[in-house]
Amino acid sequence: MRLIDLSDRCLFHLSGPDAESYLNGQVTQDVRNFNPSDPARWACVCTAKGKMQGIVLIHRAKDGFLLDAPAELRDSLFARLDRYLIADDAELIDITGEKLLLHSDEKIQADSIRSNRFGFDGYDTWLSPNEFSAQTADGPLLTEEELEAERISAGVPRWGAELTEDTLPPEAKLEARAISYHKGCYVGQETISRIKSVGRVNRLLTQFTAGSSVEPGVSIYLPVQDGKPVGEITSVAEADGQFIALGYLSRKAADATDFVTTSGSNSATIELKVQR
Repeated sequence: MRLIDLSDRCLFHLSGPDAESYLNGQVTQDVRNFNPSDPARWACVCTAKGKMQGIVLIHRAKDGFLLDAPAELRDSLFARLDRYLIADDAELIDITGEKLLLHSDEKIQADSIRSNRFGFDGYDTWLSPNEFSAQTADGPLLTEEELEAERISAGVPRWGAELTEDTLPPEAKLEARAISYHKGCYVGQETISRIKSVGRVNRLLTQFTAGSSVEPGVSIYLPVQDGKPVGEITSVAEADGQFIALGYLSRKAADATDFVTTSGSNSATIELKVQR
């Protein structure tokens, strides 16, 4: 069994008679007809212009909803969600730290929740701090490097790397994972629906293989450089003896397969290939 320590994620509990209708109007995912036995669902929280304010994984609990998100979003995301709770008969509570998250590729206990966080099917188990310590004491926890390799190989974007407040969800290929185009209105829907009808974005999340190590943040160029970058590397890992990366590629370079970048540390030109 592989265990992943996600105990630093923040956790919110939403309950009340209007919890479902309220949440459905705030996130890109459809939370109607969502049962406690269903797998957890990804969803984006956006501005009215469709830019991301956060990404959450939602579980339908018997007494409402559990929403977990990256630790760095704890204050801003709670404030954003709470701000829209005006006339709704619902209550949002920050319960971060009361339960700690352990993700695994096998079920740990009867109430473990099915989820796909890193490109492979797994289970979420929320434990008290004491239970968490006991469960992880002897478990083979994945290292951060191993987890990054898994995530990048699967093309899963991460907040703070591929996902920021300047990101439009379709740019990060989140349609299948986190967006429903068949639900009612939600904050940011107009922009996201317009992108779907147009059929394109100005940049798109792309997987690469690199000839050697490359640093996040460096620019991507076509082999015949005209001085204008066509993208940027956002994450890098080593897997199976090669370097793999995620980054954004502009629409004008979408049909190309070969690129170069200049490493910021050693000023060496590094070859990149799109991994399709």
